[in-house]
Amino acid sequence: MDNTRITESGKESKIFYGWWIVLAGTAVFIISSGIGFYGHGVFLDPLIAKYGWSKGAISFSVTLYFIITGGMGAVIGKQIDRYGPRPVLVIGAIIVGLSFMLIWAPELWPETARDWYAQYEDQFWQQGRWLAGFREYSKDIDIGNFVLADVDAGPVLLGYGAGACAFGVGAARAMGRFDHAYALGAEAIVGSWPLPDGTLLGPRVLSNLSDAPYLGEAAVLFSLTRRSIAGPQAIGQGKLPWSVPVAILLALCVGTTAILGAVCKTRRWHKHKARLRVPAPKAQVSLWWTLMAAALLAWVFVSTPVALITLLAAQFIPFRAGKQPHSADADAANPADTPRAFDTRG
Repeated sequence: MDNTRITESGKESKIFYGWWIVLAGTAVFIISSGIGFYGHGVFLDPLIAKYGWSKGAISFSVTLYFIITGGMGAVIGKQIDRYGPRPVLVIGAIIVGLSFMLIWAPELWPETARDWYAQYEDQFWQQGRWLAGFREYSKDIDIGNFVLADVDAGPVLLGYGAGACAFGVGAARAMGRFDHAYALGAEAIVGSWPLPDGTLLGPRVLSNLSDAPYLGEAAVLFSLTRRSIAGPQAIGQGKLPWSVPVAILLALCVGTTAILGAVCKTRRWHKHKARLRVPAPKAQVSLWWTLMAAALLAWVFVSTPVALITLLAAQFIPFRAGKQPHSADADAANPADTPRAFDTRG
């Protein structure tokens, strides 16, 4: 095989240009996979000693990185087929480089980051009685009470941007603005009601369910764990907007109502269980166990909606056909429930 190649200047090159691509790819994989993945154990103990993180949290971050990388392969592949590899790789490298630089801007340029945050606060921070957070657009732009801006920004309510507030928590924590982070973090927590499948309501609704269903949760968790670099200059706790205690009170009321309803239903069943008539009890119990097992298998192998529907169907079993008529034995066992005859004798 002849590895020589004629260059644009007309000179003959003895090294085939494909080997330079192989060399560059090898260097990238040494850094990303060799150090980032296989060298994970080398950096594990130093990270634990410096930040106090657990081994599970650090290892999960590496796992999450490769999961996202694998999922994005299909999207990037389609763009490469459409536009070619060179423009896609150049644009991707620029975006990744800028994003990494801006994420760690407080550590790299503390004074510049403080100036950026001050300007951003002046133009985008909005404090109200019921809500507090960052606007999606500056204060001089009025877009109405509710707008679905785009997939990245999420819904905009009264000017507050869902994406701006979610990532604003991390910026506020990094800059030591805990007066902002306190309100934003509390709003994020009360909006993250746990769902039956273990996911969180607010982040799941704001995520792309088909391509990135856990993007919202990952963003919130990342933002809530940013470490402050402000030190003594950090600003302490601020005020909670009214929506936070109201949401907590609502959650307590809903939970208390559900518990009391279950207790009352159990007591009612225990009081009248002797008079309840359940047709084919053994068959119904067998069907209930079958539906519960099917729900578990559907959750593992099929999909969460199918599992929830099957689980909901199991809640209607066993059912009763009615109450048995009064008998002499039942009246003797429960004399209080037996109606007394009216005595007409004087």
